[in-house]
Amino acid sequence: MKFRSQYIWLISGLAALALVGLIVIQMSWLKGVFHEREEKLIERMDQLLQVVNHQYMAEVEVKFDLAAILQHNDAQEERQFLQAFQEMFDEVLKNEGINTSYEYGLITCKSDDFKWYTDPNQKDDIMQGHTVKLGECGQLGRLKSGEHFHFYTILPRKSLFIFKQLGLAIGSSLIFILILIGAFAYTLATIARQKKLSEMKSAFINNLTHEFKTPIATISLAARTLNRLKPEDGFQKAKTYASLIDQESKRLENQVDKILQMAVIDAGNFSLDLKAVDVHSSIRQVLDSLKLIIEKKGGQFKLDLSAQNTVIKADELHLFNIIYNLVDNAIKYSPTAPFICIQTRNSPGLELTIQDNGIGMSKAEQQQIFAPFFRSDTGDAHDVKGFGLGLSYVKKMMDAHHGNIQVSSQAGKGTSFTLFFQTPEPS
Repeated sequence: MKFRSQYIWLISGLAALALVGLIVIQMSWLKGVFHEREEKLIERMDQLLQVVNHQYMAEVEVKFDLAAILQHNDAQEERQFLQAFQEMFDEVLKNEGINTSYEYGLITCKSDDFKWYTDPNQKDDIMQGHTVKLGECGQLGRLKSGEHFHFYTILPRKSLFIFKQLGLAIGSSLIFILILIGAFAYTLATIARQKKLSEMKSAFINNLTHEFKTPIATISLAARTLNRLKPEDGFQKAKTYASLIDQESKRLENQVDKILQMAVIDAGNFSLDLKAVDVHSSIRQVLDSLKLIIEKKGGQFKLDLSAQNTVIKADELHLFNIIYNLVDNAIKYSPTAPFICIQTRNSPGLELTIQDNGIGMSKAEQQQIFAPFFRSDTGDAHDVKGFGLGLSYVKKMMDAHHGNIQVSSQAGKGTSFTLFFQTPEPS
């Protein structure tokens, strides 16, 4: 079993390594595709600038007095020129299928007479961007020989534009990677749960063997002794052994009933016989059943039954078993003389608290105590018996009664269980 467990975790480790390798390869591939698209976009921008220059000469340059614009002699002419240029540039980008934000600048080449930027705060970045000479040398020759405009442009959201182009590839890759990670995580979690369940079931089988072995051995011994009795041994001696057989048979029957009861509950094939039940009456019945046991251990009960409205709608048998299991656990998990305090109060339903001075539980144990087959670490209390089904039964029965159960405990300082029941509305 140990080898198989190690083998499973070795396979899991190799699978995790393969998954990481697959993710790295996929990310590397996406990075390569991104850089390839980025280089292609740069090439497209270089080609686009030639289109911008051609459109500028054909549609913009011939319509405006560039000398007046350069000297800032006509503000309206300048505004119209810039608007016409932007409309032309928008049209070129649209025709090229480049749908992203941009910034650009228009700067005279040989002088500082004209500098204009869509965003002056980004002028340094714009000057580092793609550039093209607009028009032909000499178009502004009436002012300065060979003067011309340079056009600079950048795409600030270039990466986002490329990601949008790769949206399907990136999206599908991420989805498949997330699916793989989710499936792998679920598989590991399932393996861990199955391993834990296997350990708990092994412990359950060991407890089952122990719980059944003792009464079976006692019954067998008593039966053999009865068979060897002679008539002169007397009726009283035979009755003692018959009583012992009856007692151990009932003990066996109770253990089998617990297991069958949990099986029925887990399958959901049970129904509650709901009726008006007095919780205080059920508490006293439980205490009467456990009176001899707690007296034998030198313990005592303390009752603080303050609730006034004590009638709830419940299954009387299951309510008895719920309280019995909790009080029985309080006795079993008290290594010294048990001191068990039972309190009730209305709030506005009914709260029932069972507090003990036992070995208590750690935070980790408190999170698992309602799981089937789980048994708390008993420390020095090695004689604690059971299948680990009691608290699981209590939780499921409380849920079936639409109630709630809470636990508060500290290792070495005892445990407190609080049950919350709904009480009928007063008529």
